[in-house]
Amino acid sequence: MTEVFVMDWRSNLFRWAMTQNGRPFAWGDTDCASLTRKALAICFGRELFPDAPRWNTRRGAVLAWKETGGLEPALVQLGAKKTDLNFVRAGDVVCFDEAEERIGHTAVGIWIGNRCLMSTVEGVALAPLQSLPTDSRVYSLWEVLEVIDG
Repeated sequence: MTEVFVMDWRSNLFRWAMTQNGRPFAWGDTDCASLTRKALAICFGRELFPDAPRWNTRRGAVLAWKETGGLEPALVQLGAKKTDLNFVRAGDVVCFDEAEERIGHTAVGIWIGNRCLMSTVEGVALAPLQSLPTDSRVYSLWEVLEVIDG
């Protein structure tokens, strides 16, 4: 299979992220996992987790998390390479533990080049590198693009 690579994905991701910034929190739309899945689809030109459960309520998200363990195990299953936060690149997924996170206590976002697009109970936000926990886990899919696509 040929690569499904969006030539202008960085610009598309940045433009899309700007439209998401400040949007209110909504299950299945702007919660952290849904937001990150949409962002990855922009980067790769297709949904990377087509069989993953969808939800539109907190209860649905809890059930999906219990079934799958969240987005982080799915990234590992795809072969995402874990890297250091200091080497984060546009399109990398950032995961970190968050006590206030009610489902799995793990928050997830996507690095858009100069900030992390993430969801909070107040809504979607762009967080600078300095505001992320130093023990954040960063996953890159760029090295496994050929494995994903073919």
